[in-house]
Formats: sequence, C-alpha cells, structure tokens
Amino acid sequence: MEKSKFDVIYESIMSELVCEAGESFTIELDWADEEKSDSYKDKAKEFGVEVVNVAEGSQGGGWPTITFKGTKENLEKLIKDWDPTKAAEVEFKQA
Repeated sequence: MEKSKFDVIYESIMSELVCEAGESFTIELDWADEEKSDSYKDKAKEFGVEVVNVAEGSQGGGWPTITFKGTKENLEKLIKDWDPTKAAEVEFKQA
C-alpha cells in the first residue's frame, strides 16, 4: 500500500521534531567542590549527561572548568542543581 502525501509529510515533520528534541548541547561550568573535587562525575551520571572535557584550574579561582554534553533538558536540570542563581548565565552550544 502506497503512502499518501499527507503521511509522507507528517512522517517528515515528526522525524524533524524528534531529532530536535534529542539534540545534543554542551555547557561549561566552573566546578567548585571542596569536599570532593571530582563530584562532577557523579552529577553527570545522576543527570544523564557526559563529561567531555576537564580544564584544570582555568578560571574561577583555580577550580576546573567542566564541559558537559547532553540534551538541553538534562543539562538544565544539572545547572539548577549546581547553582540555580547562575542558570541564566550559562551558554548552551549545539554539539
């Protein structure tokens, strides 16, 4: 059975929407944790994101700058947990 034009267009639009929803982004956070310096690994796992780079002591008083990669939704959850007051300052870059 051949697909109608409507079905083809609908599938195309839905495919694009699904891709957009699952798009990957990266963010950089200055990670300051005096109790456990690599706690960013636990947070990445907790929020379903990936650590893609650790720049030791680059900014923020010698604390590492961590680059995380994941969906925008999961990264937003990580930011809110990390420091809700800085959420508006974090720049999302498309991966």
